[in-house]
Amino acid sequence: MRNAPPTPANYIQRAGRAGRRLRTGFVSTFCGVQPHDRHVYDDPAWLVRGEFRPPRVTVSNDRIVQRHVRSFALEELNADFSWLMGDLLADRQDPATLDPERLRDLIARLRASQARTAARAASLFREVPGAQQAVRDFPSDLEAVVEAWHAQVRRVHEEFRALERILSTREVEQRRRARQRAYAELTIDRNKAHVLSYLADTGLLPSYQFPTDTFALDPGVADTPTLRRPAWIALFEFAPGNLVYANGHKLKSIRAFFNGGGGRQRTADATVERYSFCNRCGFAAASVRNDCPRCGASIVTNEPVALLESFEAEENTSITSAEDARQRLYFQRR
Repeated sequence: MRNAPPTPANYIQRAGRAGRRLRTGFVSTFCGVQPHDRHVYDDPAWLVRGEFRPPRVTVSNDRIVQRHVRSFALEELNADFSWLMGDLLADRQDPATLDPERLRDLIARLRASQARTAARAASLFREVPGAQQAVRDFPSDLEAVVEAWHAQVRRVHEEFRALERILSTREVEQRRRARQRAYAELTIDRNKAHVLSYLADTGLLPSYQFPTDTFALDPGVADTPTLRRPAWIALFEFAPGNLVYANGHKLKSIRAFFNGGGGRQRTADATVERYSFCNRCGFAAASVRNDCPRCGASIVTNEPVALLESFEAEENTSITSAEDARQRLYFQRR
């Protein structure tokens, strides 16, 4: 193990991989310079004492339940979902316009079956008050996801065309091939561009590990696919200026895309909402409040908040054996 696992449960899980083929294994752990690794080095028995914290699953999370309701609504259609997101384009070589027929037919079928599906969802998800509303909102939610996908496809395609017109250098060629890879992922990749896979990745349908939200990082290199992380990890791992390690590359996050902002920088037409923040307890709301409904303190902080969409990186250097520990920036999160 290249570093000390965070908990005994992680250690046992990783150690259990050794010796599966020959039924004989040897497990060694190399401790780095971080405080956790130094603690394990000083007290190695801590990793094997068997003190495990049982995993917990919160079944009352409305966002996660809504995704299962939407999945149920699609299942009720008994439709063919073997198509790719690129099939929504009128021309895959020029993503300027969408082919309205496929999306229009899906939206129409969802709306036509809405009453029956909402009634069945209310029966199946009895303890979830928002199940019926999730069915009613599904068509508009789906349209919003497709609209955001189309904007991203157009941006990647425009950047690829712009790079084609620039005098070719090693850096330009790398970025051009990275845009080719990103465009293929969004449109024709059999795994990432499959309609159900894409809708799961964007949080419209259920996905692995039940993340509340996920964010994507375009690595900016041709041989590494788009990276996705749960929001609470992406918030600092993908933050511009931070280093991301993937597939033998040390990548540097260079920019964040703002929802509706066109990408390059924060612009006047970016989606910016004014939030109220309580400085005492941390309450936040997308509206102007005078007093905190949680602790009763006066709210004096009202700030514009730009809603992030995704991130982009470029290659900083390759990972070498000379690096003992990964470099990280640290941020204050509130």
